Amino acid sequence: MCHYRSGEPVFIDETSISLKTLPHNDCHNTIREKHNIGEDDGSPFHSKHAPVEYVPGEGADLRNPGGTGWELIFDDKKPEWWTDAHTADTIRQFCDVIRGDWNGDKLEYPGSNLNLRSLTAIPAGVTLSAGSSLYLSSLKTIPEGVTLSAGGYIDLYSLTTIPAGVTLSAGDYLYLSNLKTIPAGVTLSAGSNLYLYSLTIISEGVTLSAGSDLNLSSLTAIPAGVTMSAGSNLNLRSLKTIPAGVTLSAGSDLYLHSLTTIPEGVTVKAKRIFFKQQ
Repeated sequence: MCHYRSGEPVFIDETSISLKTLPHNDCHNTIREKHNIGEDDGSPFHSKHAPVEYVPGEGADLRNPGGTGWELIFDDKKPEWWTDAHTADTIRQFCDVIRGDWNGDKLEYPGSNLNLRSLTAIPAGVTLSAGSSLYLSSLKTIPEGVTLSAGGYIDLYSLTTIPAGVTLSAGDYLYLSNLKTIPAGVTLSAGSNLYLYSLTIISEGVTLSAGSDLNLSSLTAIPAGVTMSAGSNLNLRSLKTIPAGVTLSAGSDLYLHSLTTIPEGVTVKAKRIFFKQQ
């Protein structure tokens, strides 16, 4: 899987390269194809090119390429003809490309993956969107005012907390496997499965929606006014209390293995409900 930001430096001379990239696309094969890289055009340097990635990692500021945490990585081994001057020239050109990727506070990859799996922090108030999948598996926290969206799935595996007012929307899966708490005003929606199986605390005014399965297997209590809906299965097997005013909706099965009945004032819609065995 190619990382943000990918490119193909093509040799010019001992100190210079021409960095080839594509807008909103980090696939090396597509970059080579679109720029006709590697074709024998009669030039003695037609074979001198290398797939590289300029990747934001630990401590990197996504909007400040060239700073701390940014690393130039060779997708294959570094070629013998490569010089330190080529490294400096490649990074300089990558920085120009990355600054140009931003539209105000938005970094958008329509129709493609946005792979930021090494990034550990993102700036407040930004929008990151991918037409396909959005990889943020090393992200530890999300500041206020951030919007993340993807037509495919969003991987937020390492995230343990999110601030109030954040919106996360995935057309496919939404991975929040290590998230422990959800504050008020948060909206999480997934076209397919929504994974929240480490969640233990949820606040009022939260909306959780999954087109397929919604897994909340560690949750023991929910406040009034919370809405949870799953197109298929809703897993609340550890839930011990449900206050009045809560709505639980499952297109198929609702798992309530720690309860024996539905309390008054609770709205439940499911084909089958599995209670605690007596």
